[in-house]
Amino acid sequence: MTEDLPTSSFTPSSNNYFLPNSRSISYAVEEEDPWSSVTFEPVDEIRQPFNQSQNISDSLVSDGLAASNVLVGVDVPEIFDTAYIRASPIGDRVSVEAVETIVSLGGLGPKITEQIVALTVPSGAMYITRNEFNCAMALLGFAQKNMELPTTSLPGLEYVSIKRANPLFTVSLKPKRHQTFDDDPWRIPSNSPTMNGDGLVAAYTSISSGITNKNEKTLAVMDASNASTESYQWFLDLDQITVSVAEKEGFLFTHINYWVQSMQRQTSVRRRYSDFYWFWETLLKRYPFRVIPNLPPKKMSNKDKIFLERRIQGLTRFINHIVRHPVLKNDEEVIIFLTEQSDFAAWRKAKLPDLREDFERLHPQTEELEGFIPKDLDERIKQVKERLPKTIEKYDALCSIMENMIHLKEARAKKMKQYKDNLRELSDIEHVCFVTDCNACKKVVQAYDSVGTYIDQKSTIMEAEAATSALGVLEKLKSHREICASFLEMLDRKAQLELNTINALYRRISANTAKVNQNRGVPSLEAEVARLDDAIKADTEKMIYQQRRNTYIRYCVANELSYLHKQQAFVAILYQSFVHEQLQYARRSVETWKALEALLCEMPKPEEFA
Repeated sequence: MTEDLPTSSFTPSSNNYFLPNSRSISYAVEEEDPWSSVTFEPVDEIRQPFNQSQNISDSLVSDGLAASNVLVGVDVPEIFDTAYIRASPIGDRVSVEAVETIVSLGGLGPKITEQIVALTVPSGAMYITRNEFNCAMALLGFAQKNMELPTTSLPGLEYVSIKRANPLFTVSLKPKRHQTFDDDPWRIPSNSPTMNGDGLVAAYTSISSGITNKNEKTLAVMDASNASTESYQWFLDLDQITVSVAEKEGFLFTHINYWVQSMQRQTSVRRRYSDFYWFWETLLKRYPFRVIPNLPPKKMSNKDKIFLERRIQGLTRFINHIVRHPVLKNDEEVIIFLTEQSDFAAWRKAKLPDLREDFERLHPQTEELEGFIPKDLDERIKQVKERLPKTIEKYDALCSIMENMIHLKEARAKKMKQYKDNLRELSDIEHVCFVTDCNACKKVVQAYDSVGTYIDQKSTIMEAEAATSALGVLEKLKSHREICASFLEMLDRKAQLELNTINALYRRISANTAKVNQNRGVPSLEAEVARLDDAIKADTEKMIYQQRRNTYIRYCVANELSYLHKQQAFVAILYQSFVHEQLQYARRSVETWKALEALLCEMPKPEEFA
């Protein structure tokens, strides 16, 4: 059946980010639950029969034949699957805009594109099914080659990255309800709940009234930061950073420069490992309660090729973690690290960054954050701390097993090349049969070349598959493992840095308040009462400051829990990408063996050796 449909080929991209090579991570997510799968109510009436289109004569199709069923059961060409994935389907449906974008790559002009879309998209529909999408691809192929067993051509397909449409912006099937932290703690609505104050908070209100205006500007910055961390928008705004070797410098003590290129910012800067280390230390001081992965280890000498490759991979994972973090990606030091074109070592000495933690720099109004801290936060942290060490252990095992599988595949490819070489040497030995006028042996020896050629092709496919797995699924497994380990390290920093003296201050304030109440109005004790009042005021300020900081720390940890949870979306993409890659290479392998099988049909029969 495949031979009756248009087949295709296009130049693969070198970019292995998500599916199948370069893909924008765009998830249609529900506002109430960002992790629920998107479902649609079936709309049978919009599935118009194919023979109702005004562009096709009724005599050309059978009754009941429609774009949704015309290719059911047909083994479609591989490019149909690739184009379907590039269209960023939601469930089993692709938006009409995505179909138009893909079809327009065929280069047939807007008129033909409009006709193909009209034939395959039911009247009034915003989405089409996969079968209908395949029908559109087949029509495109036939139109390109005037119905003569065409090859669908989609130049530029590898560069297409279609963002999924959010169905909430078009059709709302559920009534909105009040948003809580359990929906998504990263969102800050305009009407945030406030904390019910007690006597100490009321005292703090009068003390801190003078800094309210300063907080308004800070909160505006925080609101802008949180606005970009909505589940749907966060997936849309992900950047991709590549790290590569620029050159080596120095004579006795050489060092390596790296190119750091941002796809979203369209920037390319040169950095050393010491710049990365300074950057990592700066972020740890500025954001101690955020998930910040570790750098690959530093090696003073013997920087061989394997070490450099692993360091580049580690630096790439690190910087991509940073630019994909909803809060860290907007930090001014992150932006400077990715964009500053001057010598970075000189820049670091000239402009020292503010190393205070974010609570001291931002002065957030924690009363507006308390409503977004789950009541069971401590229980959640406890569960995560118990589970993550086992998770990390399993991911270590998965990485090791996957690495061994890749090595085995590389070794098998190497052995197949050796087999090809020995087979060709054998053909040189046996090219003349010791039986006079034996044509059968001559055909067998000639077949050696065909077998060797296709075995060599198979080994090349296996080498490419191993390289894709090394840069794809293996790197993503390591990336998720590092996120889990970094979260545990953040919890360790929290345990060390969240220490406070709130209870001691409260007891001292209570004791001094009792003394003031006892001595106030007593002659000759006015100075003591004034001293105690000043002490109470100072202790109250310290206690409220520590309470606000403690609230902010808990809010940050709640954010990072949500961030950790969102990483499961990347795990899903990891396996989707892995299966797609395996399917592509399996098809190429099958095609290679089928081609060889056809050639070997000409091998001599047993009776020819009589």
